[in-house]
Amino acid sequence: MSPPRATPARERRSHVLNKEDWAAIEKAAASVGALYSGRPSWRRLLLMIARGEVVVRPACTRGSDRLQG
Repeated sequence: MSPPRATPARERRSHVLNKEDWAAIEKAAASVGALYSGRPSWRRLLLMIARGEVVVRPACTRGSDRLQG
């Protein structure tokens, strides 16, 4: 019998975000209740999105189907 295979290491990726980007992510997390120890958590937000508890859709300007950029 062969030994169990090791689970491959997870690939870790990073993104550089400015203060405004982090503030927007924390605001989104707070607005859907993605909290950890009473504070907005981007990790909880991502988990909720992955589980389908939060649905993300593109933001559109009023009266237009063009994406905001």
